[in-house]
Amino acid sequence: MDRDMNKLEFAEAVCIIIQEIIGDQYKVRYADLLKNNNIRKIGIDILFPNEVIAPLLYIEDYYESYINGCDLLDIAYQILKQYTEQEGRSAIHHIVLENQMDIAGMISDTDKLKDRIRSHVTIRLVNREKNSKLLETIPHRSWLDMAVIYLIILISDDKEMGSIRVTHELLKRIGMEVEELHQLAMRNTPVLLPETLRNMGEVLKAGLKDQFDIPDLIDMDNILDAMLTERSLENEMYVLSNKNGTNGASVIYYDGILERVSDYFQTGFFILPSSIHECIIVPERKISFSPEALKKMVKEVNAEQVQEEEILSNNVYYYSSSEKKISIS
Repeated sequence: MDRDMNKLEFAEAVCIIIQEIIGDQYKVRYADLLKNNNIRKIGIDILFPNEVIAPLLYIEDYYESYINGCDLLDIAYQILKQYTEQEGRSAIHHIVLENQMDIAGMISDTDKLKDRIRSHVTIRLVNREKNSKLLETIPHRSWLDMAVIYLIILISDDKEMGSIRVTHELLKRIGMEVEELHQLAMRNTPVLLPETLRNMGEVLKAGLKDQFDIPDLIDMDNILDAMLTERSLENEMYVLSNKNGTNGASVIYYDGILERVSDYFQTGFFILPSSIHECIIVPERKISFSPEALKKMVKEVNAEQVQEEEILSNNVYYYSSSEKKISIS
């Protein structure tokens, strides 16, 4: 069999096979999506009756299997198996929001959509250069080397958060100005996604305890405390994010947050954007590295440990407590 189909042709072929397997009561679709940092991904979803949205399953790994000789029918069954086993699938395909608002009705009804924006539009920070194509289609504000974009939260709980971007087209449809959208997002985001600030050592300790099943007889707190004392760098750093842990780096744009952090530490501080989900705060009085060394650290982590679409910036920022101002260090 020839293996000359590109990803879009492959997605279309697999969708046709899946549609034949499960019948016409469901709708199988594929989508070519522009994700964060100009990353393109192709996904497949399956709509149940009366659904307008469903979770996407990205096909890159399956396309590699196809290139390496796997049969299309086998791939279709693998996709079906993985798709139906997705955790949280029911929360999305039942299309029920936390306030029982119907997503389909909300998206199609201009007044309901406007109400949803007023109560649930939020900000998100993205890398400006890496998202240049995306920013042509959506309202945004430039800030440092980043851009502030806007998302409407549709579904949110402890495990997942579903949202859609605000586009120029959507904003025109509801008759809202960008300035009003921005003010609503600045008001809503700290309420819906309040900030969290935790010591890096405590974050690592909690992660290690969750990762391993430790018998109660072992005093892991003392053992981990001793380990972290040896690694003093972690105790000089703090993780700033939001309660959800998703897109938590946007917290640094909250009104007054940087001044509050400065007041807490009684000094200026460096901000290391470790991903779109959190930033690392290093108080100036505790720093044992030069700004250049911190920037090198961020670049290395981004290159080796962070997925491309989750990179926020390769720069390091500095907040001056005396000037009450943030700048690229």
